Amino acid sequence: MLAEIKGRVQDAAAHTPAARRTRIDRVVGAAVAAILALGLGSAGAAFAFGILPQAPEDDPMVEPSTRPTASATPERTFPVETAPPAPDPGPTPRIGLTCDDLVDTTALVAFLGDAGQPLAGPATPSTVPASAGSSPADRAVTEQLGALECSWWSETDDPAAADAGRQTVSLRVLPEGIDEAIRYVDTYQLRDPTYGSNVQGPRCVSAGGIGVGYCELFGVIGSNWVELYAVGIVAADVSDEELRASFRALTDPLVERLGDASIADRWVPRAPSPVAASGCDTIAPSEAIAPLVGVAELRVAEMSDGPRVGQYWYAKNQLGARHCTLYVDGDVGFGSIGVLPNGAWATSRYEAAWVSDGAATIELPGASNGSGLLRCDEPRFECRLDFTVGDDWVSIIVPPAPHDEEWYREPFERTRTNIVAIATIVAERIAAMSK
Repeated sequence: MLAEIKGRVQDAAAHTPAARRTRIDRVVGAAVAAILALGLGSAGAAFAFGILPQAPEDDPMVEPSTRPTASATPERTFPVETAPPAPDPGPTPRIGLTCDDLVDTTALVAFLGDAGQPLAGPATPSTVPASAGSSPADRAVTEQLGALECSWWSETDDPAAADAGRQTVSLRVLPEGIDEAIRYVDTYQLRDPTYGSNVQGPRCVSAGGIGVGYCELFGVIGSNWVELYAVGIVAADVSDEELRASFRALTDPLVERLGDASIADRWVPRAPSPVAASGCDTIAPSEAIAPLVGVAELRVAEMSDGPRVGQYWYAKNQLGARHCTLYVDGDVGFGSIGVLPNGAWATSRYEAAWVSDGAATIELPGASNGSGLLRCDEPRFECRLDFTVGDDWVSIIVPPAPHDEEWYREPFERTRTNIVAIATIVAERIAAMSK
């Protein structure tokens, strides 16, 4: 092997200038001598000079202990941060029009006439202040289905006063339920061909010598179910037909604008609510609430009178909402519990308006965040408590105690006093349904 090494070096030197060959000969001789002195042998010498290749790491001829080992570097991992889901804004009107797009408030005021009180609005029912009478949670069913809701009302400091001079206008446009709209028109048999075959109105009643008129338009307009009515119209010495002609100054533009309105899809909550399948006896059992109102024969139940047709009943059935009335002595109601499944969006949307109207945050066991919003300072106005349990909105409303019926003033007053205790029972019952 040494002879081979020396030969290869000398071959390389043969192609090297003479001056360099002399130095190479001396270097080779010295290197060979050094190798022999170190005892590397012929193979070791070949490795030392790089003439023979080194065996790969998996060569079986190489002992494992002599192979170089690389230190293992652990793979670095980084936590992946996921953004929390955006708050669900809830339903919005699906027709893409506003109250002002459909009704000119100036023209409306002129049509109603001056009844001595200014007209407020338009507003949605949930933003109407308590002083004007607000809607329970279950009344927002049409709003949850994407209806456009508009209301105008006479401003007054005393809602318990007589209705003389009070004016109210309500418009609701629901872009679904057409079959039920037709059933509504069929029920009352008051069709008018002015705007189509499935429309009740425009129809007006001047109320003769009373001088207070009423007008309405209910039914199918385009692809929408419309309910419009006006109460308290100043109509002294005006016939029904004359009043109807004046009403058409409002309804003709409304019908025209709805004719080509685009319609968006219905809002869908993230998860269904278990309360939608529950009745009043489950949500607010009579035997649990009776001691709080001082009425042993208390009955908490859905109201059962009337034909149950119209937008409210349709939407209520679609969503499984509940309106549980506290009854005493037959059909005398002195409070209500409204439940809107998946209606928590409303409390987020209208909380600021409720607070500006005097609502105060109170502790409420069983409710979301353990709290609710209470408006109950003024005996002349309704006492109202709003809260949520999970995704469901609950309202408890007790009207002012009657002035002329002393015999059942006590249930009203005790219900107002114990409204938080009643709400606690309801909140805990609904919370248990989700477990």
